[in-house]
Amino acid sequence: MAYYVDFVNQFFKTGRIPPLSIAISSNNPFLDSDDSIIDYLRNHFSKMELFKEAFSDPLHKAAYRNAIISFISEILRELEFNEDVEGTIKRQSQKIEYVYRNRLQIVKKAIDEGQISSKDLDRLIDGLGDGINDKGIKETIELLNSRKKNHALEEILLLIGRKPSNAGDRKAHLSYGNQNLPHSGGSDIQGITVGQSFSSLLPFETALFSDSQTEDVFLHKYVDHQLQLFHHKSENGKTSRGLNNVRAKGRGPMIICMDTSGSMEGHPLDVARVVVSNIFMEAQRQKRACLLILYSEDIDVIDLKNAWENYKVRLGGGYRDFILQIPIEYGATDITEMLLAIFGLWENSQYYQLADVLVISDFEIPKPSIDLLSKMMYYRGLGYRFFGYKIGSEETELSPYFNEIVRHGDS
Repeated sequence: MAYYVDFVNQFFKTGRIPPLSIAISSNNPFLDSDDSIIDYLRNHFSKMELFKEAFSDPLHKAAYRNAIISFISEILRELEFNEDVEGTIKRQSQKIEYVYRNRLQIVKKAIDEGQISSKDLDRLIDGLGDGINDKGIKETIELLNSRKKNHALEEILLLIGRKPSNAGDRKAHLSYGNQNLPHSGGSDIQGITVGQSFSSLLPFETALFSDSQTEDVFLHKYVDHQLQLFHHKSENGKTSRGLNNVRAKGRGPMIICMDTSGSMEGHPLDVARVVVSNIFMEAQRQKRACLLILYSEDIDVIDLKNAWENYKVRLGGGYRDFILQIPIEYGATDITEMLLAIFGLWENSQYYQLADVLVISDFEIPKPSIDLLSKMMYYRGLGYRFFGYKIGSEETELSPYFNEIVRHGDS
């Protein structure tokens, strides 16, 4: 599928038919003149009179591209059951214009009925470009409408994901260094200061954090940059971590953690799926990596981008249907494995080092070990961020460990 979509994307991006001698990538050069689907696409695209309307504005262009991708998907699906390539192409090609008109009609009806704002239209056009079918378009319109009533969802969409700095170089800041921190001799200490550096904590502050009855005091002081620290003359007494400018490609990757414990069954999980669907739709539109971790007592890690490409070829639905078809296994609530997986990604995957974490849950979660909680705070001190989307009214003991938790239903 990716091979043919590359060919289609080249045409709709440039308005020119990609020549067979041009290699779009090392794995997918368009060099095989015996490929019947490529031959059909080249012939179809050469009839430019068909595209005067399709190239007239972004909506028409997206709808026609969507119809072409659907045409390719249907061919590949049908060829799983028969080997009549030419006959399959002929049958499916007769549907292209009908699909194009139908997709346009669905969107224009939503516009006429006031269901889509200009901002929503841009999002929907991106969805059309992703190759979703009629059902998927209607689902996307419903998802976009769900945001108008869900202020918490809009808030979390604005919060998560790195943004470039205000400097013109589109860079984001990330801490770096080794976890084994050198310490200075006593003669290097100049006095006492305040801040957040774990390497220079006074023993009194360490004792606060290690006692469950005074842990909250430590956390409040940490958030307010008021932890008492040794002030060293030399650089060795300071943490070896510093700020590094990392070039940001738009907004950064996201790690979404969806609670699949027994308490989430029913309405809470329905809400969670809508939230994940909306976030993934934005990730696709903004070309951001998006990893989903389903967690209860065990975890299931899913690269949503790869799963989405496979899903589109098989089913071609929309974002909500895509999330709905991911199987769920309910279990007891435990975030230990989830946190270990996140820390592993941050420590071992350069690609996910800028990833923000969003935990979607009712937050009926037992506190994990003090080691994991301290590691959460350690990473927060380095600039990593944890956000929560809370479904339910109960308070949670985990709030101090998150940058922010928004509550579903809050206006």
